[in-house]
Amino acid sequence: MDSGNDGVQRGGACSGRALLLFGQAEPWEGRTAEAAATARPDALLAFSEERARVRQMESSVLSTMAADEEADAGTRARARSELLTLTSRMETETTVEGVLRMRGFEDAVVTVSANSVNVVVRADALSQAESAAILELVMRETGQSGANVKIMTVPR
Repeated sequence: MDSGNDGVQRGGACSGRALLLFGQAEPWEGRTAEAAATARPDALLAFSEERARVRQMESSVLSTMAADEEADAGTRARARSELLTLTSRMETETTVEGVLRMRGFEDAVVTVSANSVNVVVRADALSQAESAAILELVMRETGQSGANVKIMTVPR
């Protein structure tokens, strides 16, 4: 993992640490931007689509659990709480991705979890100013400290 003078970590794992679906790690845990970049011709798009499929599945499972009248009240309440958390994270991911597009990063995928945020942008490299702007945006929108934010690039 490369850490420049700007304090932004580059490379490493695109991992989610959220305890979704009652403690299961997110399916993209351990995937690296480097592996994604070489795995498919448009790995960033594939990663974005995978994230959308996983989020839809999580949402569906949690909605079903929250509505299951045979489940105990605690299970239903926990499912509703996790569904609200998931929805909030999805909203934040969409917001950050939209702002990044407005700032000129056409391709960006953001994953938000309880203790980390991963930002993957299509670029050969980022300047210190670009890294700082992305970091400031993510910190502002997520409330995470800079130490919990990973910014990675996938070559064009």
